Formats: sequence, structure tokens, C-alpha cells
Amino acid sequence: MATINERQWQGRVLQWTSELLKNYPDLPFSKVDQEFEVLVAGKTRRFNDLTLFDKQGKPVCVFELKPPENHVERVIENIYGRTCNISWYSYKRMKELFSQGHLFAWHIFQESNKLLTATEIDIVDQLGIPSPYSTAREDISSLIAILSSIKKELNLCRKNAVYEAGLIYVCLRNISLSASSFLSEKLDFSRYSPFNLPDASCQFPLSRRDYEILVQARHSSMRGGTPPKLNIYDVLDEQDAALKWAQVIGNLAGGV
Repeated sequence: MATINERQWQGRVLQWTSELLKNYPDLPFSKVDQEFEVLVAGKTRRFNDLTLFDKQGKPVCVFELKPPENHVERVIENIYGRTCNISWYSYKRMKELFSQGHLFAWHIFQESNKLLTATEIDIVDQLGIPSPYSTAREDISSLIAILSSIKKELNLCRKNAVYEAGLIYVCLRNISLSASSFLSEKLDFSRYSPFNLPDASCQFPLSRRDYEILVQARHSSMRGGTPPKLNIYDVLDEQDAALKWAQVIGNLAGGV
């Protein structure tokens, strides 16, 4: 039996449901739509796989049609030999991200690996090249503001050193990712992107060892595990050096 992908499965269920509503007009629904946009709590946009509408045309019931997560996990683990976490994105949401030139869309475009067979339709191939990434200056400015706040937070509560050290890593990695859009040949999504910026004025001030400790701090605070042993004064020094480096990047981004 041939396998079908998620979009094909959604299409089949949409067709079956439409036929059901046509054959049973006494049901309290008027129609069913695929990837219909709704607002959650008045602000968060969601694109549900299928949406049922009442007789007045109001969306009243939504469906999410996904393969069993444990099945998908097994497929990925068999290919890569490691456990994984899964996030689901609808086709319409992915199309929106590609249209916006969102960094996530570029990450998928540049670095994703296909899990489909040769006969199945690949969403990334369908979407093509994302729109240009155009918010580097704004993104870097926001990250510098977060990085600037870490010193105050550390002085208020030094027991949060592991969390704040991990946050330094996130800011550094994401600032250099955004900066790679105008300083490098392509976006650099790697963990070590701060070391890869080619501009001489952007020489990264931290050693690999110190940087790895920040990475470990982030992973331990977000995923669990053994946290690194931190000296609060070392973390404060690293935050200061990181902030000066980030401000140089910010000045360069001002001309973008």
C-alpha cells in the first residue's frame, strides 16, 4: 500500500467530510475548510488543518491531523541514531514564514533534510527560496537590549547565574546569525557562528572554552542535566565583553 504525506491525508479527509455534510444536510455544520486562519485569544494566529463551520458560517470545531508522533520519532531516530523533539507547522504557516523572509524559513531552506521518498511531494521544494531576510538591524537591537539587562539581573539574584549565562550564549549566537546576513556569504545557523564572522572589527572576545561553558549553561537550564560550575565574576566579565562586541555589530547593522 502506497504511503501518503500529511497534506494528501488532509485533502482526503477534507473531501470525505465535505461529502458527509452534503449527504447529511441536517448536521449542524455548513462547510469544512482546510488551513483556515483563526485568532486565539484575539491575537495569536493559528492555521488548523481542518475547520468546521456552523450554519451561520462561524468556525466552531477544529481538527489537527498528524501522523502518530511516536511513529515519526522512530523514523527520525532510525535515520540519525538519536532522539528528537517534534514541532508541527501547517503548510499555510510555512508559506507565511517563507513570504516574510523569517529566519526560521531560511533555516529550513538552507539546512533541512528530506525524510520523504522520491515519489512524495516536498513542501520546501514547493515553497522555493524565502523572501530576503530584512530585519537584521531590529533583531540585533532587541538582542543587545536583552544582553544589556543581564548584568542587572545577575546583581539582583546571583543564584540565577546559570540561566543568565545561558542567555548570554543565546544572544551571542543570534546576534552573529543576524549579522551573517550582511557580513557573510550566507546565513550562519551554526552554534559557533560568533567565531565565523569575517569582518576584522567583529573579532569574538571569548575563548572557545568560555563559550562552551555558556552553551552548557543554556542546555542545562533548558533541557536539564548537570550545570557548569560558574564564577559569578567571570560571568559578569563575559557579559561585559560580549556587550561591547555586540555593540560593534549593532553599529555595523545600522548601515543595513
